[in-house]
Amino acid sequence: MRVTNSDRKKAVPVGCQSLPDNTVVVFDYGESFVLIFREGHPRSGQLVWRHLSEGYKDAETFTDFAQFLTYWI
Repeated sequence: MRVTNSDRKKAVPVGCQSLPDNTVVVFDYGESFVLIFREGHPRSGQLVWRHLSEGYKDAETFTDFAQFLTYWI
């Protein structure tokens, strides 16, 4: 949590959107990341993969963690 909170305080790179408080980055590859929407967010429980080549917009969306794991395995 401390890492997530400290990262939120950093400046958002040009062309990227800031993340709402009820999202958590759960995986980071450098050029892409996966985030999960927490309770209280309209997309609660969903996971999203965002990639640099897509302008850090949703490249893949998963309805739950099981679907996310199935995609990567």
